[in-house]
Amino acid sequence: MIKRLCIDLRVLVVVFCCACVVGLLTNISLGRPMSFTYRNRAERMQDSIQRIAGEETANLPGSIPKKVSFAEFVEYVENRKCVIFDARPEIFFRLGHVPGALSLPREDFELQYQVHREKLEIDRTQPIVVYCSSETCEDAGLVEKALSSLGYGNVGVFEGGWNAWKQNGRMAEKAE
Repeated sequence: MIKRLCIDLRVLVVVFCCACVVGLLTNISLGRPMSFTYRNRAERMQDSIQRIAGEETANLPGSIPKKVSFAEFVEYVENRKCVIFDARPEIFFRLGHVPGALSLPREDFELQYQVHREKLEIDRTQPIVVYCSSETCEDAGLVEKALSSLGYGNVGVFEGGWNAWKQNGRMAEKAE
């Protein structure tokens, strides 16, 4: 009985070691290997920026304030004076967003940036405003920093976010 248990334990250890080796080799072979340590939101966003840009880019001077007030945001939306990005997760964007806004969620920044890249690269100084769900949501700030790091110098954050937009009775669009 004990001999059988020792054999089973050895087999378990060998299988475990083989699984670890296969997992490590798979991770190494990926174009974008997973980190072995926890990376917070800002660090993951910085990783995405570095993969997109390849190297640091200089910030360009801009005319959009870093913190956009509700009145300024309404004017930008109504007059279509800037590109507006919704930094909330895609599902919330689909349920309702500011008219004319494009989805650029923090969690899926790298992929969605590629979707919008052509429109953005027409003019790196064009005004861009990013919003999130509320004043306490940090995603809009992270997306703003990411865009600024990529060389877009005219980026601001509407801090009131989606909650302020809806609380003030403003219209919403829904994604198809």
